[in-house]
Amino acid sequence: MRAGLSLLLLTGMLTLCCAAPAAAAELPQVPWLSYTLAAKCVEDDPDRIVCNPALADERFVVVTFKAVDAKVMIADIMDNVELFSMEDERGNYYPAAAFFPRTMIYMPGPGMFGTSPEQTSFDIMFLLPTGLALDSVKVCVENDFGGKVRSIPLSDVPLVADEA
Repeated sequence: MRAGLSLLLLTGMLTLCCAAPAAAAELPQVPWLSYTLAAKCVEDDPDRIVCNPALADERFVVVTFKAVDAKVMIADIMDNVELFSMEDERGNYYPAAAFFPRTMIYMPGPGMFGTSPEQTSFDIMFLLPTGLALDSVKVCVENDFGGKVRSIPLSDVPLVADEA
């Protein structure tokens, strides 16, 4: 029960990061597996991201992806999170550190809430160097293993502060 409550609180905290609506047609999109994803927003405010970086010279950056044409199966996210990365101007890659589902469901019983098997959006968290400017980074999405990599400059993705 404690783990379920922690996940619920973490999901709730991250949900606050991108609460403002944005039209999917206006957002940068990428194909991923059998889905089309829109990069809804990016968050790097340490006061709003509930995880602490391991080192003082690192920070977490969260990108929220929204499903454009179909709900994304949670199993696809779990099994393929390594297809997400970030790349800076020098060609340094930063793999996804974690993902967080956004859609929770009520489940009668001890846990009360659980993760929906279908997600309308989800967060991918990256660990980046503190001094790295977000406008010099792009989020990279590989369509499938060995497939084509598409990238979106973070400067094209709304910042949470811009959405508030």
